[in-house]
Amino acid sequence: MPRLAILHFLFHVRETRDIAGIDGAFNLGLGNLPSLQHVFIQFKSGGASEEEVEKVKAALSHAAEIHPNHPTLGIL
Repeated sequence: MPRLAILHFLFHVRETRDIAGIDGAFNLGLGNLPSLQHVFIQFKSGGASEEEVEKVKAALSHAAEIHPNHPTLGIL
């Protein structure tokens, strides 16, 4: 999918805890999508603490910021 320009996905905060690394960080792999221009995330925070939600939102923003194309990020 190297030519994918728009990505829309559902993101569950609680499930992210299970796949996060030892340091609590996770890699979305957006760097593997070099043509990416827009990312839309349907965000589900049910059962997660406010602190967890903020950490995940910060990580998502960071992933968009460090991407070579700096795709726009929409959290729904």
